Amino acid sequence: MLTVLLATFNGQGVLPPVLDAYCRQVDAPADWNLVVVDNGSTDRTGEVLSAYADSLPLTRLFEAEPGKNRALNRAIQQIDLNRELIILTDDDAIPEPDFLAQWARVGRSRREDEIYAGHIELFFEEARPIQVDQYAAHFKEIYAENVGADRPIMPAEIFGPNMAVRGSTLRNGIRFDENIGPNGKQADYPMGSETEFCLRAARECGLNALFVSGPKVRHIVRKNQMEESFILGRAFRHGRGVALQQALQTGRAPGWRSQLNHFLQSLTCLVGNASAGDKKWQRAWHRGFLDGARTAAIRPRRSPPEQATSIQQVPVRFA
Repeated sequence: MLTVLLATFNGQGVLPPVLDAYCRQVDAPADWNLVVVDNGSTDRTGEVLSAYADSLPLTRLFEAEPGKNRALNRAIQQIDLNRELIILTDDDAIPEPDFLAQWARVGRSRREDEIYAGHIELFFEEARPIQVDQYAAHFKEIYAENVGADRPIMPAEIFGPNMAVRGSTLRNGIRFDENIGPNGKQADYPMGSETEFCLRAARECGLNALFVSGPKVRHIVRKNQMEESFILGRAFRHGRGVALQQALQTGRAPGWRSQLNHFLQSLTCLVGNASAGDKKWQRAWHRGFLDGARTAAIRPRRSPPEQATSIQQVPVRFA
């Protein structure tokens, strides 16, 4: 049994090709369902979802308070956690025709003590400018590219557009940290919400992380996401996220030793033979790390508590 879960904010431009792809699934389990959380969209997202009511086993939920992780947590309170796999994805990740069949195969063949990363390749809506290629070494951080053969991985190598957890993991109370990731309010939000979730799940539940190459998505890269300002903004937010994750894991903000270590790594890149793109990325990343180190909140090392839900359920079609 599979549940596909995603949150969307103003997704009218990207949702149609994604939902069309779910309509074209081959050999999908008969009892799969799709849960979409509309995170306070102000465009025609609601109309787009309603248009697929008769074509997909779709449950639409609405969470008005901004924040992707908040939306996912509210949905987790609503869905059936007895499902074998909960597949987490994004509203701009187009699944291949055998996506669900491949995840069903993983669910049947793997152990209970695992969390999974799936294959993510990039789909550029337009031909990418040549200057984007100078950042190709950072496409994982920028666009969540994730490819390769089946293998054990570190939990930090699991990315949001294509990942899965056992329902049992969520029944154990693991939730997404609402202080990390897109929140609709903070342009320079700290990145790494899935990373933090997977690191904590692995630590608290003793889970192993696996990359599985069978389930594939194509992650849409839009025109504005190929601009250098967007790319360097990702570098800054990634650095902030690393600092915040360190604070969450250790109970204190990164101190001078950690800051010095990252500074020396940056300096090695800046004075070495790195490409111009690598050097610009490193400068932006280090600024983000220092900013995150200054502002990281000191909080207990525990899963975020379940909070009173403000979610509204919108009748579309229920699996």
